[in-house]
Amino acid sequence: MLRLVLILPVLLLVMLPSPAASSENQQTIIPGEFLVRFDPIEGGCWNLVAADNAVYFPTTFDNSFRVDGLRVSATIRLLPDTATFCPGTPVEVVAIAPTGRTKDPRFVRNRTWEWVGTITPVEKTTVPEPGRYTIRLTDDGKVQARFDCNRGGGAYEISEGKLSFGPLISTRMACPADSLDGPFLRDLQRVASFFVQDGDLYLEMPYDSGTMRFRPAP
Repeated sequence: MLRLVLILPVLLLVMLPSPAASSENQQTIIPGEFLVRFDPIEGGCWNLVAADNAVYFPTTFDNSFRVDGLRVSATIRLLPDTATFCPGTPVEVVAIAPTGRTKDPRFVRNRTWEWVGTITPVEKTTVPEPGRYTIRLTDDGKVQARFDCNRGGGAYEISEGKLSFGPLISTRMACPADSLDGPFLRDLQRVASFFVQDGDLYLEMPYDSGTMRFRPAP
């Protein structure tokens, strides 16, 4: 009888799942390129199909990426304890961007973009702290901007590959001596077109006079 009492706890320890293993499984991150696919079953499911044909179901999925056949670069996190009626392994989308180049306005609006730098035929500007200079284009035709220590905005117009800003206004705080708020505001007012490539936004000035580059804000 004493033997059974001693052995049983050992068996239970072997059979119980390891908390560390369970936690590790929940944190599984998968980066890669995927194909967006629409499955019409059960009212419709949007899936991400990997290169090895593994199918993943994103529990939340930005409407701008709901384009059947779109190729995207994404980082996803497995959700092992989530049940869904859609086929595919449930995942959370950590980051996503279209691969290649696109001029679709859907991939520009409702995102905060940080200015990385500007290249013109005569100079190159590299922004040390991109988070100090941002833009966000909302669905109502307004742009919200951060000009270093100042905030401002205005109106914009966008169509396939075309983008222009109306007069931009800003608060008038005195920014640090190294501020690039002036060139940032000036260059935005000159923008005439755009494209998104490999997740970054490029705003082009007319006559090949310069290109501003932005990255998605974290």
